[in-house]
Amino acid sequence: MKLNERQQELCSSSQWDFSGLMAHFLNCTLKKSPDGSHTKGLIAISRAIMEENGVSVELLRPVDSNIV
Repeated sequence: MKLNERQQELCSSSQWDFSGLMAHFLNCTLKKSPDGSHTKGLIAISRAIMEENGVSVELLRPVDSNIV
């Protein structure tokens, strides 16, 4: 996901250092990969902003795992 101009500007001008942090997103869609999901689209913007600010991001999709 590419950030828009305003989002990019806000990330570039941030005085905070978030490097060293890690975020986990749980996409709780009922659709298995590689099917698209609306949730993935919503996560994409947040993920891009976090990555732009040095946060390491992992996306987990529980429906693709055998969770018992």
